[in-house]
Amino acid sequence: MKNQFVRVSLLTSFIITAGLLLVPAALHAATGQTGPFLGKLYSGDGGPANQAYLDMPKGLALGPDGALFVADTINNVIRKIDASGNISTYSGTGEYGSYDGPRDPANWSEPEGIVYDGASKFYVADTGTSKIRVISNNTVSTLNIPGLSRPNAVIVSGSTLYISDTGNNRVVSVGVGGGTPTVLASDVASPLKLILVGGNLYVTSLTSGTVYSINVNARSKTALASGLTEPRAIGEYGGFIYVTAGPSGMYNEIWKMNPSTGEKTMIVRRVETELLNQSSDMVIGTWQGAVRILLLQSGGSAIYSTDIDGQDLQLVAGRHRYGDEPGWGGRALLGRPQEMVLTFDKLKMYIAYAQGNKIAEYNLLTDEVRPLAGHLMDNYTEGTGGDARFSDVTAMDISRDGQTLYLADRNSHRIRKLDTATGTSSYLTGAGVVNLINPDNPSGNIDVNMDNGYQEGGPCDGTYTLGAAGCAYFNRPTGLVLSGNQQSLYVVDSQNNRIRKVEVATGQTSLIAGSGERGFTNGVGSAATFNGPFTAALSWDGQILYVVDKGNNAIRAVDLDTHRVTTVVGQGRAGYREGSFDSAVLAIPENIERGPDGNLYFTEAGSLRVRKLDLRTRQTSLVSGSGERGVKSGAGEVSEWNGPKGLAFLYDRLLVADFKNDQIRMIDLAGQLPTASANLNVARSDTQFFVYDQGTRGGWSVATADLDNDGSSEIVTGASSGMLPEVKIFNSQGVFQRNFMAYATTLRTGIRVTACDLDGDGTKEIVTVPKAGANPHVRMFDYNGRALSPGFFALNGTFRGGAALACGDIGGKGKAEIIVTALAGGGPQVNLYNGQGQRDGVFLAYDARLRSGIEIGLADINGDGKNEIVTIPNRGRTHVQIFSGKGERLSPGFFAFEQSFQGGGTITGGDANGDGIDEIIVAAGPGHANEIRVFTKRGLQLGTIRPYPAGLQGGVMMATGNLDSDGRDELVTIPASNAPAHLRVLTIL
Repeated sequence: MKNQFVRVSLLTSFIITAGLLLVPAALHAATGQTGPFLGKLYSGDGGPANQAYLDMPKGLALGPDGALFVADTINNVIRKIDASGNISTYSGTGEYGSYDGPRDPANWSEPEGIVYDGASKFYVADTGTSKIRVISNNTVSTLNIPGLSRPNAVIVSGSTLYISDTGNNRVVSVGVGGGTPTVLASDVASPLKLILVGGNLYVTSLTSGTVYSINVNARSKTALASGLTEPRAIGEYGGFIYVTAGPSGMYNEIWKMNPSTGEKTMIVRRVETELLNQSSDMVIGTWQGAVRILLLQSGGSAIYSTDIDGQDLQLVAGRHRYGDEPGWGGRALLGRPQEMVLTFDKLKMYIAYAQGNKIAEYNLLTDEVRPLAGHLMDNYTEGTGGDARFSDVTAMDISRDGQTLYLADRNSHRIRKLDTATGTSSYLTGAGVVNLINPDNPSGNIDVNMDNGYQEGGPCDGTYTLGAAGCAYFNRPTGLVLSGNQQSLYVVDSQNNRIRKVEVATGQTSLIAGSGERGFTNGVGSAATFNGPFTAALSWDGQILYVVDKGNNAIRAVDLDTHRVTTVVGQGRAGYREGSFDSAVLAIPENIERGPDGNLYFTEAGSLRVRKLDLRTRQTSLVSGSGERGVKSGAGEVSEWNGPKGLAFLYDRLLVADFKNDQIRMIDLAGQLPTASANLNVARSDTQFFVYDQGTRGGWSVATADLDNDGSSEIVTGASSGMLPEVKIFNSQGVFQRNFMAYATTLRTGIRVTACDLDGDGTKEIVTVPKAGANPHVRMFDYNGRALSPGFFALNGTFRGGAALACGDIGGKGKAEIIVTALAGGGPQVNLYNGQGQRDGVFLAYDARLRSGIEIGLADINGDGKNEIVTIPNRGRTHVQIFSGKGERLSPGFFAFEQSFQGGGTITGGDANGDGIDEIIVAAGPGHANEIRVFTKRGLQLGTIRPYPAGLQGGVMMATGNLDSDGRDELVTIPASNAPAHLRVLTIL
């Protein structure tokens, strides 16, 4: 939960203080508005720790009550595992940052070390901020310790902290209150974990392979043991020192050392790299009633427990080494998404996970993410589903029919295909070694510098040697683009510094450009040079291939007819500056995509930004990103990223893989979503009736709820202006049940109605508010029309322009809240009240200058049992916005109708297909044919409903509910103005 009293981290976060509005205005569909689209930051809280996902954790401590506390490094949180083995988040939101304050909403920046002082405080090495931070009395604060650089570990003894100052290659001490550190030992190559035994510190030195003993009084160091491979974690028990070591990804060892003699003995070596990989921290102590060695595996993203001899291995936490979890939309966990591609009909998206080496399919209609192919253990194997193995798929493209994905499998040095219907992979071309394993390297380590060679040729399936005649050889290809005629692939052969062509039908390759030498020279064909080219995009006409020349911090253009290479933008040095193509400076560009406007959009690893190249004006411009690392949503210049990579266009909205945030995020480019063709005949209805005489015209309101707890929903209506303030109740078949007056009979403004369970007793109440012409007096009634309280005055109490009304459970508390917004003449504030009329919060849904009023509705778009708030202007363009119950803007939104229409609309949510996830339903306001459109939360139109003849253009009021017990909601409509009270019950889809 974000801090609601001190900090506003998202553009539309709100302060829960009555009448106090402290947030900047949300922009009205401005270019660059950035928000979430798919995926969540981390997963697993509230259940067994061995079913949760950790993300490269590097710090472990035993805390009070026998609980384990984990610095879950890349998830940017501190996790707690209680003595029963259940996991929860102890501090942090998953958002990268350095915000101090209450421990729940505090931010962390890739913390790598944690220690408990045995009394009340945790000290955390917050590596990304190069700070030591303290959790005390449920509050996070930062110590002032100047000069630290990426500390990996901190321990405490009495009033002294000892710190592995890793970036400075030293070990220091400082008081628990901070201050200038004292250097205890310098020239310690990459110091990691440390322990204090007597008057000596013992510290692992990663790159020297040494365990040092440091006398804290004499400030001198000696080597206790050397000749280890990548020593990391360290612990002490029974007078012996225990150290983990082993080459990354190959095997893991535990060594036992005598601190008096330096004698070391390897007590265990394991080769299960799927389970054990980079033991990053160690705690030896009592866990669940026995003395155990608790091993934190960073590469394996897990915690294991062994006995004191390294035997009896048991999993404590971490489902498996890579966090990817299928699911619905925002509940899916994406394991380092780095590339995605959409089918031409925009109904499916394929995502390549770097963490887990898998390809997943996302269905934009059902909002479901499912695995398609790949396995968490990287390798090279053709197969179906989980039997196929990949090793870092960095680029994909798709055939026009959506049946074939083309893949650049970087560490396998091959170009591959994937059948999207079956999940079956197949070989296209490439030969040589796979998975970066160098047989000539005695250690067997992964060798990222290994040269697979360069050779033009054809497919040689099954050839794993170098230099075989007639075979095509790539060296870590990272980019590919399918030609417009579907006959060729243009491949960026990154470590060969070449651009190549592959014939799809034969797998035969040919050179387009690049000498193979690193350089920054324009020229024709092999006369040109590149420096680690990474990805590419084609021009509209297929004539020009735009190449991201990553090492040169440039975008290059390759004419595919002449093979001439020119530089589009980039100075050959890294930096950030917008401007003309001649003056702009780029910062490690990586991925590039051509937009529907014909311009180029690219991501930068160096500046953490998404940028645009306008090919007509020859100017660069910022699309999204402040340059700060994080996950903040909002306007382009304030939004934050944590490794933007692959891009794809969903019409005029740009989707970007946010690598370390494990999400796909969406950027609004101020375009309008094209809508599907629809049958505009008047919809059929099995239930319809007139609430009043057919000759009585006006504007009405409607709600549905099971008011009498008989298992069947009732229909509730509110009277039009000029009439008595009457509420009528009908059963689901339209049979009148009862009526009552919501206000004094002198009030003739008309009323709005809604219904919900305000007190959590399982019985729903009716809530009303007058329309324009009266003060916004909100009242609550039971099924029999008995007033439950005097009610309260919403908004400022005196506004008389009318109010929109909704109510429901938005916090998962079992009690509904009442949401009120002002209509014509009022601002865009969304006001939340509890059942007693106390204001729980307020936030802006649109720019503060908007005075057309806004309509509101509720929709559980994630299927988590909590309603989100959906809004649309009462008048003006139909820009739909979606907010959490805390006022956080969940997406840039979408336009429900063409932008030329400015009559506003009404909005609600309902589960049209019985999948537990609500669709968003929007009715056009006055001046438009009475058309209702049904959308997914992404803004994809699923259907169109016309409840009344075309001549009725006064707008429609709506409600949804499962009136026939079929598991799907029905839509209830009634005219909003100048029409008889013709109520209809309709099937949504």
